[in-house]
Amino acid sequence: MRKKLLASAWQSYATKVLPATASATQRLETRRAFYSGANSFFSELMGAIDSSPNATSDDVSVIARMQDELEQFLVDVKAGRA
Repeated sequence: MRKKLLASAWQSYATKVLPATASATQRLETRRAFYSGANSFFSELMGAIDSSPNATSDDVSVIARMQDELEQFLVDVKAGRA
């Protein structure tokens, strides 16, 4: 299984930023905000590169993986799993 890029970034962020005493609610809301920001960034990125003829297959692969992960996170939030 491939490493989830955004999940790794979240773990790094949480470790560096959230206090050890953060409540479960604070962690949940911060994680949701983190992924919401990533989703906004992704939407902007996609708008910027859609017309670019220079995207490589590796670029497309990374972007597709990010999209899959963000879509799954939204599904999990709606289902109460995230």
